[in-house]
Amino acid sequence: GLRPTIPKNTHPKLVDLLERCWQQDPTLRPDFSEIIEILQKIAKE
Repeated sequence: GLRPTIPKNTHPKLVDLLERCWQQDPTLRPDFSEIIEILQKIAKE
């Protein structure tokens, strides 16, 4: 599937999270509790 282009100035950890969420294999995608934890860490930086 097509994915949107990630802007070059996007936080590297957010890029990593997006790419993990887009994994074809659902078992490789983070669950919502992990997503929230990652976003909270990014917000504190």
